[in-house]
Amino acid sequence: MQREMEGDERPDDVPAKEIVVLHDPEAEKSLVILFFDNEDDYRRGDEALNAMPAGDTPGQRTSVTKYEVAMRMTE
Repeated sequence: MQREMEGDERPDDVPAKEIVVLHDPEAEKSLVILFFDNEDDYRRGDEALNAMPAGDTPGQRTSVTKYEVAMRMTE
């Protein structure tokens, strides 16, 4: 996972303003969270991710759920 994250750049056709990857190395699972500025960016990113060949990404895209940020806390 670390090797894949260090070598990859953000896909040009996924206009996410932030990408967070949560990884459980023991279970060999990851959860990727993408933040978009607006609905159009979300749609474009979703279309791009749906169109990606499985061989271009590590693992499988098993589900997609859309949430709105209700609250965010940072330091």
